[in-house]
Amino acid sequence: MGQQITISSMKGGVGKTEVAINLAAAIRKVTGKRVVLVDFDIPYGGIAPALGMEKSVTLSDWIRTRRALNEVQMESLVIRHEKSGIDIVPAIADADDLQNFDENDAYRILEQLSSVYDYVIVDTGVDLSTITKTAIQLSNYVLIVSTTQHVSVWNNHQYKEDLLKMGITHDKIGLILNQVPNQKKTNVDLVETILNVYQNNGKSIRNTSYIRFDEKVRKTRDKKSFMYLDYPKHDFSEAVTELMKNMGIIGFTTELDMRTGWLAQFKKVFG
Repeated sequence: MGQQITISSMKGGVGKTEVAINLAAAIRKVTGKRVVLVDFDIPYGGIAPALGMEKSVTLSDWIRTRRALNEVQMESLVIRHEKSGIDIVPAIADADDLQNFDENDAYRILEQLSSVYDYVIVDTGVDLSTITKTAIQLSNYVLIVSTTQHVSVWNNHQYKEDLLKMGITHDKIGLILNQVPNQKKTNVDLVETILNVYQNNGKSIRNTSYIRFDEKVRKTRDKKSFMYLDYPKHDFSEAVTELMKNMGIIGFTTELDMRTGWLAQFKKVFG
């Protein structure tokens, strides 16, 4: 069975889908493995529009196919993104299909995809619906995306605590601080404060990464492209690489990598 990674947040507008898209492309590029990106951000989703793809097939087709599928049948229900090499399952085509989509469908779809793909990346909605919970419970790893804004930090801290109550162990939860403002000393202090929230309030999680705000990310999305593929040396791409290391998808290059955390690198840039 393949590994499943769920990208989630309890605050909208934090760049969750951007992280999911680039992580999927990065895993495909560095491992050469089969990767599928599934849009569970119901009802409308954001993956297909973000990549400029038409919804020739969608989650709706999977919902209506309430049976076990072989590999050839599954391949007919995904869309290949040629530049990245990843396959896509866009969100449902029609909001009317929402009433026919439940946790049993979510379980069946993800289990079938995991039987064929090496990595299943799931982009969830900003909710704790039964569909989101199913995706989380099937995951090998859950990545929480937050910004430095107060509401985002505390909503997602509470979300982390709820995941732990659901039985997700702390070593399977990662935090991504996205859109960190480009300032110096003030933001070093801010990020350290946020890190303290996640490490010293409730059960600690230590798998953390940060991504600085950069207009280039938005401009790349406007071009329907990938930061990781177009700008592999950019801070954004390096943060995605660190995520893959934290999850064990790729190995640490040196012993120094294992001893140098993201906050140390943050201080090096901003301090």
